[in-house]
Amino acid sequence: MLLERFDGWAVRIKCNDEITIVELDSKSLNDAILEAEQIYSDARTILSGTANCFQCVFWLPESGECFMEFPEGRKTGGRYASKCPVFKHDKNNKKC
Repeated sequence: MLLERFDGWAVRIKCNDEITIVELDSKSLNDAILEAEQIYSDARTILSGTANCFQCVFWLPESGECFMEFPEGRKTGGRYASKCPVFKHDKNNKKC
C-alpha cells in the first residue's frame, strides 16, 4: 500500500504477519508506484529463492511483457528467468 508523506512516498508491506514501512526515493506518484512494484518483486525473489521474469528490472508490469522482447517470459509463466541471458535482479531495492 502506498502512503503519501509530507516529503514524498512510502510503501507499507505485509509479509506473513510482519508489517514494514519503507520510505521511497520517488517524489511523484507514478515513480512511487514503479518503485513500490520493484520492491515487491525483490521481496518475492528473496522469499521464494527462485528467479522469475516479473522480478527482473526489464519486466514491464503494466503489459506483462519483457522490455527486452523475450517472448519466453510470458510463454513460460515467468520461469524463463533462470535461463535468460539478460535477467537482472535489482538488489538495491527490498520488496515483499
